[in-house]
Amino acid sequence: GTIVYTAAALAICVDPKNMKQRFMSGHTDDIISLAMTAVTRGKLSFSICATGEIGRSPKIIVWESKTMQRLQTLRGSHIRGVTQLAFSPDGSTLASVGLDDVNSIELYDWKKGEVLCRVRTGPDKVFGMMFQVDRNNPVDDTRIITVGFKHMTFWEREGKHQLSSRDALFGKEFAG
Repeated sequence: GTIVYTAAALAICVDPKNMKQRFMSGHTDDIISLAMTAVTRGKLSFSICATGEIGRSPKIIVWESKTMQRLQTLRGSHIRGVTQLAFSPDGSTLASVGLDDVNSIELYDWKKGEVLCRVRTGPDKVFGMMFQVDRNNPVDDTRIITVGFKHMTFWEREGKHQLSSRDALFGKEFAG
């Protein structure tokens, strides 16, 4: 396993066996989010990584950890920064959360560079996001969970281009 981390605008991969580093330097501002998905092709295994930056017009770069090759650059969707990234279980869909006033979620078909949908999460910051894995259908990419300041939200993808939300219930709300 390769160790992947970021420092300022640089993504770094370290091979722990020989301590050699590789660099991906496509960002123009500090990287503030990172997501990875595992890929196996025959005897080869590596990760596809996505990194998001801060800045007025931030970009997301999707790249391969073994070769450091950039596979896709996603631009123009978020403002101020990309705070969260998550790959779907099969790695085909990438979700992101922006640093805009309504903390927008966007879903991408990252291979095509296409935005599938965009929704507002609300005024409260989102601190974490992940696709919810269905044990009966491990490649299901229809459910996402976001958590943040005083909220937890379950998102369900309806078709390819819509997301609906349902807030988690806590404390007195849950007890009825």
